[in-house]
Amino acid sequence: MKKAAEVKAELYPLSKKEFEDLYNKAWEYGWVYGKFFQELYDEYLVNWVYFVDYLDVLKGVNRVERMYKRIQHNFVIVSAKNQNPIIIEAKDFYLKLFPKENVKKEGIISDVEILIGEAPPYWKGNAKNNEKSYFYNPKQTKKSPWLNAPFNWKGGNLIFPMGITKQQKLEFLASKGIVLIDFLPFPIIQDTKVRQNITGGFSYLLSNYFINKYNEITRYINNSKEKPINFLHGFVATTYTSLQFIFDDSVDENAKKFRNEILTSPIENNNIVVLNFGAKNEMIKVSETKSGGTIKYKPLFKFIYELYTRKKFNSTNTDIYNTINKLNTIGLNMKCPIFMVEGGSVNMNNSFFNSKNDNLRKEEINKINSDLIDSNNEIDE
Repeated sequence: MKKAAEVKAELYPLSKKEFEDLYNKAWEYGWVYGKFFQELYDEYLVNWVYFVDYLDVLKGVNRVERMYKRIQHNFVIVSAKNQNPIIIEAKDFYLKLFPKENVKKEGIISDVEILIGEAPPYWKGNAKNNEKSYFYNPKQTKKSPWLNAPFNWKGGNLIFPMGITKQQKLEFLASKGIVLIDFLPFPIIQDTKVRQNITGGFSYLLSNYFINKYNEITRYINNSKEKPINFLHGFVATTYTSLQFIFDDSVDENAKKFRNEILTSPIENNNIVVLNFGAKNEMIKVSETKSGGTIKYKPLFKFIYELYTRKKFNSTNTDIYNTINKLNTIGLNMKCPIFMVEGGSVNMNNSFFNSKNDNLRKEEINKINSDLIDSNNEIDE
């Protein structure tokens, strides 16, 4: 087995063609508003530079070693595979966080906690920076729970005074080894019906984009280190997207292996409850005493059942109990926190989707069941 220092780490943004093809594929699956347009790619490149800036700060590299050194007036040259270099403007907010060449680097921490997100937030074309909230761009200062939740979770509110800047929050999170990796590199429709829709799009995008990009990113973080980094995982994607990652069984064998590696290397959290699909667990289905003790299946169970089996749910399906046993096996082995709360926000303390806080968890489950019914996703009794 190669040492981490021997692993060649190539980290490139998508080329315009790769980005356009991926975006148009997402459009086919109904995840975005329309086909590709140039401004999306321009924004992606700027976001990419700030993402890599952050990774370089987390790695502890110096100004010479960082990937995106600025040239005159905060311009930077960005190269993608099979594409001519592109010059873009991106102010160097992170410069002061890189030591000079003759300064000894500090070693990277041994654990990196990866938060799997969904996509960069939606923004209207030509929106001002203060109306955007991309996680790694210090100039985009719109408040976001995707930034504040991990910051407060790591105790940042106890360290800095009021009035802390986004740049200081990012510096703090980098020092704690926190990395947010989005499932997609462009905004998607902000509608829960899109996330509820089981189209096969998720498995395609997982197998054809996310796995490769995730591996490139983690190799880059590991590169030149004496000891491999221990990567731990949690979800800050919406609950529906997180559940698709966990239970969509239509993916290929390579994706299943990747998914297993993610789910069995969780961020340590003592508040996690095992996902259980038994009849007495109100998260998924509940026994009723009416009509001779029949079981009423809740909408969330239907959603997960169809994800896993790729079959239309009906209460007369003969494989329900066998499927429940398989889902319980996944749930027992899955210790990754899903840091979502009712209303589609992020909470990393004790009120997230699979936390032990029974009342708050039920609020989220009830909201999901209600959403699924409102989306004409009722189940057969």
